[in-house]
Amino acid sequence: MRRIFSHESLRPELLELTPQALTALSNAGFVKRSLKELENGNVPEISHENDALIATFSDGVRTQLANGQALKEAQCSCGANGMCRHRVMLVLSYQRLCATTQSTEKEEEWDPASGWKNWLPFPMLPQTRTGAGR
Repeated sequence: MRRIFSHESLRPELLELTPQALTALSNAGFVKRSLKELENGNVPEISHENDALIATFSDGVRTQLANGQALKEAQCSCGANGMCRHRVMLVLSYQRLCATTQSTEKEEEWDPASGWKNWLPFPMLPQTRTGAGR
């Protein structure tokens, strides 16, 4: 189950991490593999529990990043002592989820100009020119 949450209140600094920044924090191999896996549809389930961002992967690996915690300090059940592709995928998946959520929110915003004709009390009549030109 994928939970949608307010990304502004959770980890806005994660949204600013570019692939280049993630490469500096980890290595190019982790970033390339993570991007490839996401493109192939291997997307972890993202949730928010007890002030932590959690990614649960299809193979059972779980990565947890608490508020205020550095990415390299995130807990991951894969057994890696430092950075791993799961930590990188948590960030990339979170960014994609937030981008999708923002797009959906923008589409759902009410536009006062949309459907205005339905609210008019009278149907629109063709306007005719009168006066000087006749």
